Parts: sequence; structure tokens; C-alpha cells
Amino acid sequence: MTKIKITGDSAWDMPLECQGDFVTTPLSVILDDKEYLDGVNVTNDDIFAYYKRTKRTPKTAAIPPAYYEEVFRRELQTADGIVHISLSSHLSACHGNAKLAAACFQNVHIVDGLSLSSGLAALGLYAYDLAEAGLSAAEIAAGVEAARSRVQCSFVVNELEFLHKGGRCSGLARFAASLLKIRPTILMNGSMSVGKKYAGGAFKTAVARFTDDVFARHPDPDLKRLFITYSTAAPDVVETVRERIAKKFTFEHVYIGHTGCTITSHCGENTLGIGFLDR
Repeated sequence: MTKIKITGDSAWDMPLECQGDFVTTPLSVILDDKEYLDGVNVTNDDIFAYYKRTKRTPKTAAIPPAYYEEVFRRELQTADGIVHISLSSHLSACHGNAKLAAACFQNVHIVDGLSLSSGLAALGLYAYDLAEAGLSAAEIAAGVEAARSRVQCSFVVNELEFLHKGGRCSGLARFAASLLKIRPTILMNGSMSVGKKYAGGAFKTAVARFTDDVFARHPDPDLKRLFITYSTAAPDVVETVRERIAKKFTFEHVYIGHTGCTITSHCGENTLGIGFLDR
């Protein structure tokens, strides 16, 4: 039987219970001018501690071609082909770097995930399903590319400080949001855009409204998998999301977990996202 390995960038926030089936290539997180590898030797707690100490947000760096080449060469020792799902090319140089590395091999296919976090995880698990069904690497890559339009991934952000300092929103927008206690929705569709904004109230209230709005926009989800992913959130906030969704839909698998350091470096504390594929 042909063995195809599915790999992906660490920005895909693959659920912990699924990670053993995949190979994750880590982006770099830079703290105090020292470079760390996402998911290897740095944690979200390190990021929050760094910010509280310095009032600076971390920087992240794309995976270089040489690192991809090393991973692909190693995996091809036991696999017949590789399908790699990269962080959106609109957000990072990872996709281009992975393509450069793949050119050194015969059966390595690079898919631009056009998403991040649980949107990429949804594509990764979909690719795994196709591999289990016996498809070739080329067929899996084509199937994942076809599925990208079905990916739904959005977040509600409690505070814009990290996005502002990372250059993702203006100082004026951050000031207005802070003054009015506005919590924006970040929509992912290749690049990031701002969706509905929730004014006033507690973060839990905003998250509940956000959850309802997600499924008002997308009332026909593929019920195989749901992802609830957060940087930090009180247990009752996460449970509110799970319960509200469960009243409307019965998903076969519900994955609840933390964002990795790449995503946390840009969104900060109290950010919660929902991801799934449309039917």
C-alpha cells in the first residue's frame, strides 16, 4: 500500500490528540532577539510572560527552505509521497519556501492552505482521510485545494494590542475599540479581514454572540469535525461555545484546544476561534 505523509506548518494548530498522525514544521518565534521553534522550545506562557515584562509582542519568522528540505528528505525515507499544507501565502513566506524545497524531490506536493489555525487543521485532517482512502499524493493535493473554499475559520478577539503592535490594525482603530470595549471578529479567507464587531458586555457574552453569528452565516456545516481553538479563555467561556453549538448540530468529532505560539504571538490573550468545513 502506498504511504503518503501529510505535513503542515505549526500555524495549523493541529489538535493534540491528532498530532501523532502528522509531521508539523515549526515557525520561529522571536523573544528578546532569541529565536525559538513553535511547539518545540517555547510556550504560550512564555509569550505572555515576555509581553508582560517588555510590553513588546513577539515576532515570528517563516520556515526557511533548508528546514523544509531536511524534513521532506527524512520523511521520504519511509513514505512514497508528501502533501504539505502551508500557512496562507497572503500571511507568510512559508508557502514559497516550501515550494522551493519541494522542487528538490519527485513526489512532494505543496498546497497553499489559504488559512491559519483550525482552518488549516481541518484541511490537514481532510487530507489524512484522503490518504487513508488510498489516493495518491497528487490526488490528495488536488482534493485539498478543492476543499479550501469550504473552510470556515474565524476568531473573536478580546483586545487589539497584539494585532496593533504586530501591524495588523491601526492605532486609531485599537484606541476606539479599547474605549468602546469593542471586540472584533477576524475572518480568514486567504488573508485576514475584520467582520462583525461586538460592543460592550463581558467577553463571554461576545463569544456567545459570535458563535451564533458563525452558524447564521454557515448553517450547513460538514458535521464530521468542529474545532474550538483559543489562546486563553475561562472554562465557562469555552463551555458556552460548545453548548451553543451542540444545541444546533451534532458533530462527530469536537476538538477543543489551544492556539500554538505562532497564532498566539499575533492575537494575544482571550482570543477564541471556531473552524470547520462547510458541507
